[in-house]
Amino acid sequence: LSELNGYFGHVEDIDIALIRGAYVINHINIQKKVLETHKDKFDTIPFFSSKEIDLSIQWKALFKGRIVCEVYIEDGRLNFVKGKHEKEDIKGDTADFRKIVEDLIPFTVNHFEINNSQIHYIDPYSSPNVDIFMETINVKAENLSNVENKKTNLPSTVTASGKVYDGNFKMNLKLDALADSPTFDLNAELTQVHLPSLNNFLQAYGNFDVKAGSFSVYAEFAAKNGEFGGYVKPILKNLD
Repeated sequence: LSELNGYFGHVEDIDIALIRGAYVINHINIQKKVLETHKDKFDTIPFFSSKEIDLSIQWKALFKGRIVCEVYIEDGRLNFVKGKHEKEDIKGDTADFRKIVEDLIPFTVNHFEINNSQIHYIDPYSSPNVDIFMETINVKAENLSNVENKKTNLPSTVTASGKVYDGNFKMNLKLDALADSPTFDLNAELTQVHLPSLNNFLQAYGNFDVKAGSFSVYAEFAAKNGEFGGYVKPILKNLD
């Protein structure tokens, strides 16, 4: 974490479980460094945190002759925070999180789960301030390195769910994670989002608000051999 350019990281504790070939990262917190109004003085803003990240060998894969691992992230939070760049030289984010992941996980990931987590978009400089989020996010990705070696074009699966202001998010994805070009079949839906709960966002970026209404969106996408197809269908109901 100390080598992650532009970020500051802290881990509270590490637990080693030799019997099951695992280690657990407890209370990881990564902060992004931001330049304050005073020249050469930096502050930090929360970027990623998690109560627990469990990384272990996937034992059932050993019986198939493969050494791969599984990862579980509990109570995670990821923040996308809009920066203030007025009259500042904007520098690109050169941090390479792939290197961090490779260092943390010495084997190929075959099973991946995220439980009870959140994603936020935050704009502290807008008027009004914006903090919109998806919560209770659960994600399960299986057979990412094709250990099962199923005779199918899309052997890997990813399912996800979450809550967005009284609305529900669901996603189902089948893919070939080892393909050279994107190869997948995805369907997703976000249903019955309570629009008045988004008024800060609507006022900040659209200069209007709503008294009532719900928003839903349905989407399907597929990709193969460098070609993409699909649709997005948004629906507004009882809008005032």
